Amino acid sequence: MSCPPPLRPHEGGSLTDNPAPQPSQPVGPPLSDFSTSAVEGFLRVALIVALAPLCFAILGAALAALRLLDLNIAHDVIGRGLGARVAIGGVITGIVALGVAGYGGFSRYWPRAVLPLALSIASYFAAIYIL
Repeated sequence: MSCPPPLRPHEGGSLTDNPAPQPSQPVGPPLSDFSTSAVEGFLRVALIVALAPLCFAILGAALAALRLLDLNIAHDVIGRGLGARVAIGGVITGIVALGVAGYGGFSRYWPRAVLPLALSIASYFAAIYIL
């Protein structure tokens, strides 16, 4: 009796019919269109909240320059008071944006999530120490 010839792998290098998933393929189920638009919408809102302290600083400076408000009121109440409080809200919104980006796919949304957080932290320290 003769022995059968030894088995050799295919040219592709795999003996199975079902190849292993490649790292570039998503692991979990894809997000629906509603989830994707909700993630993108929240990240837009987070960016608007992060830019709000800048708007308060510009508003306070414009009202003081036009002499519609006293300089102390415009600077202290609008610039430092409201600007710092909105910046704290922006920091909280930025932290939540990191979680939302993690839900939507952190590798895709991380720049949109880090930008509001960085802007909010910078505007908070600017409202406290510079203005």
